[in-house]
Amino acid sequence: MSYNQLKERFPELVKSLTTARLNNRLAHAYLLYGDNLEMRELMTTFMLQTISCPHSNETGEPCFTCKTCSQIERKVYPDMYSLVPTSKSRQIRVGAEKEEDTVRWFEHQFYLSSTSEVGKKLGVIDDADCMNIQAQNAFLKTLEEPPTNSFFILATAN
Repeated sequence: MSYNQLKERFPELVKSLTTARLNNRLAHAYLLYGDNLEMRELMTTFMLQTISCPHSNETGEPCFTCKTCSQIERKVYPDMYSLVPTSKSRQIRVGAEKEEDTVRWFEHQFYLSSTSEVGKKLGVIDDADCMNIQAQNAFLKTLEEPPTNSFFILATAN
C-alpha cells in the first residue's frame, strides 16, 4: 500500500497528523491500534516521517524523498529505536540499561546525544500490549516527562 492509498483510506487521520505538524502541536507519544500488521507498519512509517521530515510541504506532509524520510523508510535513521517482545513468553521486560530489548535500555537511548541531522529521537514499541506490568510502570515516567525532541509510537493489535 502506498501513501496515497493510506491517505484515501484514512483521510481524517492523515489530515489530523499533518495539521498538528503545521501548527507545531505534535504530541510526544501516539498509540496506534490496528489488527493489520502491514497497515500498522505503513502508518508508523508515515507518522515518523511526518514528525521528522525537514522538508515537509505546505500541507504538513513529509516529502518522502529527503535523506531523513529515506532513512526512516529503510529503518536506518540513526536515532530511531524499536522495542519488541523477545522472550519466549512474548513479553517486553524492564531489564537493565545495558540489557538490549528491554524498557530500561530503550529509555536510555533517548537520553544520549542525538546523532541525526534533524535532532529528533524516535521510538517505536511494537506490540506495546506485551509490556509486563513492571515494564509499563517503568515506561510511564518517560511518557509523562519525555526527553526533549523525543517522539514515541506505541503500536498494538490488542
